[in-house]
Amino acid sequence: MLEHLLFRNFGSKAALFREALVTPFVDVVESFQASWPTIRGNANEEDVASDLHGTLYDLFVGNRGLVMTLLAADALSEEELAEIGIHDIRRAVAVLGRLGSEGVDIKGLRSGDYDLAAQATVAMIAGMAAFGATLFDGKPPTRDEIVEELTQMTLHGFLHR
Repeated sequence: MLEHLLFRNFGSKAALFREALVTPFVDVVESFQASWPTIRGNANEEDVASDLHGTLYDLFVGNRGLVMTLLAADALSEEELAEIGIHDIRRAVAVLGRLGSEGVDIKGLRSGDYDLAAQATVAMIAGMAAFGATLFDGKPPTRDEIVEELTQMTLHGFLHR
């Protein structure tokens, strides 16, 4: 019954996927991009990264099933990818790469492939959200501990803390 109601409102699983995960993801990135002129150079990069990572983590945790679909998207056809909005996700991640590049330039640092860094960051956040307690033996870390680790890994890597 619930499935019938959902599909009556959204028309397809792809439309539901787009509405529940793709649109909110793109909205988060667009909001971050809109705030970038006031953030860049003025804010603490750890606070900025933590806020963004926390927002994305919460979005992905709230939609774990859809994130698992996204993680398996390689099995979808190009038509299915377009229908679920994967191109919108790719464009949004490219925006994050560009903003990351600007942020690194502001700091006077140089790095490699900013697009790949943004893709790796989003994948790491999505993975932590999707796998949840599966990765943890015993007591899992709190949401804040996970977001802090994601932030530290993204900004400082494993060996450069």
